[in-house]
Amino acid sequence: MKQDKAGRPFRIGPTWIAAIACLAAPGCGLVAPEPRFRTNEAYLINQEIKQGDLEQSDRTVLRRNLKNLMVAAFGTPNEPHVPELEGIDAKQLFDPAKLAIAAGPVASDRFGAPKGLYREHCAHCHGITGDGNGSTAAFLNPYPRDYRRGLFKFKSTPGAEPPTHDDLLRVMTNGVPGTAMPSFRLLNGDEIDALIHYVRYLAIRGQVERALIEYSFQGELDLVEATRETLSEPESAAFVKSEIVAVATRWRQTETLATTVPSPPADFESAASIERGRSLFFGPIASCVKCHGETALGDGTTTDYDEWAKELMPNEPDKLARFLDRGAALEPRTIRPRNLRLNVFRGGRRPVDLYWRLHNGILASGMPAASMRSDGAGDDDPRLAPDDLWHLVAYVRSLPYDALSSPRDAVSYQRERP
Repeated sequence: MKQDKAGRPFRIGPTWIAAIACLAAPGCGLVAPEPRFRTNEAYLINQEIKQGDLEQSDRTVLRRNLKNLMVAAFGTPNEPHVPELEGIDAKQLFDPAKLAIAAGPVASDRFGAPKGLYREHCAHCHGITGDGNGSTAAFLNPYPRDYRRGLFKFKSTPGAEPPTHDDLLRVMTNGVPGTAMPSFRLLNGDEIDALIHYVRYLAIRGQVERALIEYSFQGELDLVEATRETLSEPESAAFVKSEIVAVATRWRQTETLATTVPSPPADFESAASIERGRSLFFGPIASCVKCHGETALGDGTTTDYDEWAKELMPNEPDKLARFLDRGAALEPRTIRPRNLRLNVFRGGRRPVDLYWRLHNGILASGMPAASMRSDGAGDDDPRLAPDDLWHLVAYVRSLPYDALSSPRDAVSYQRERP
């Protein structure tokens, strides 16, 4: 006979057995609520701080109308969809058949093919919404990527251009060394492709949501006074669709924008090449030493924030508190420049990967693009030539094998200190 904590006997009778059986059975109240995409609360707060606070009632109406617009345009986590986009083959960006494989609850069809891949492999870090705030995110350093701004760090395209399909495939296949982002090499090609389409879907959805929030605060789209009827009018639908087309067009065009990588010079990674790269590393044009430090240990500038954190206004405690108090974001952390001596390069350690990092910079991270000579510029132009980037790549790749104690003439980080 069972005993309770006080040592008194008790029986598990038929009533208890029936209750337990009911709780375990479908339809007995233990059905998880259908997941929903979270509104971008952080950007709402950001716009309120910049444009003026809303009354609580107006904020509630804005959220509701925004949610209705987003559901109408993009569907739900269980049933994602996108509208027909004039002039764009949307299937190239987010094929409905591939979204169906990645979205929804974890399951398999009658043939054993998996479904719900995003929720199985990605949501616990990146969140259902792709906001980088999943259940494990707070415990990770760095935080998982927030897709909603459409900003991706490790890519072949310049500036703020979106990544190509191959860029996303490379990250999915290789993971991001030195972070919690693993390789998904064990998934088959169709499964990885489905996840890439779904990540693009979440990114484009997030960018459109941000645009609608901004337009609302600027008065171009009234989400406070709007009603369900006015939001259903053709003008409102056309406005939202035009923004989706604008964002999607940038993603379609990016496939042709990958930075062309020239062949390395004949003496690439020779002693002379490495020495040339070292002089550039410490020089005023590349100025790598400013952030990565005189020892290349990543101990230069360590007080800056990335673009995701800057939106939370981390240097203004009263404003930051508004984001944190409403649970809109995780506590921002300063960025740490890479320790180049660890031989761990998050975007890949192939020469071409490092060339892209130097030429294009690392978007939103504080790592700027190299100051490159324009085509046809002569040697009197102090900016960097493609061969200079290759010599920098050679030096960076040599650092893990270069002992800090190796004697060299006039090495500034080995100088005597007062």
